Amino acid sequence: MLTVRLFWMLVAALFLAGCSEQREPAPALPVQKPSPFHHESPEASLPQAKQAKAALLQLMRSDPSVFPSIDRGHYADLDLMPFGRRRFQWGMIRIDLNRKSYSASTRSGDDVTMYFGDFDVDEQGQWTAHSPSVQQGRRPKGMQEAYGKTPLRAEPVAP
Repeated sequence: MLTVRLFWMLVAALFLAGCSEQREPAPALPVQKPSPFHHESPEASLPQAKQAKAALLQLMRSDPSVFPSIDRGHYADLDLMPFGRRRFQWGMIRIDLNRKSYSASTRSGDDVTMYFGDFDVDEQGQWTAHSPSVQQGRRPKGMQEAYGKTPLRAEPVAP
């Protein structure tokens, strides 16, 4: 009985000795900084989108071969519409601020033309648009048959 009592006294002494030690706190885990654009609202990125739009307008006015079917005067008056995180739709042109790129596609009958371009942003935050690469193709045969050869814009029907 004495050995049992001695055993428990030894266990209690070791427990209390272990509890009285001052332990250092565990090292903090490294904190990952969230992306500065993670919760950015469309209104917050609108100034950059407007700079990208101005750069594209400058490119379109200086090089008539860029988007030849677009009326530059009409496009200058169009608003930018947000459609994703730091992405904007401007008429038929989509601007992606994250990738610093733009794209567009046009269709004439069964012919499809796709444009892919990018921007440079200098140290002062000035956006410059580069001429797009152009890819042309045709709608797949099944789509031609499924949708027929309807015009892009329907004419008003006379009564």
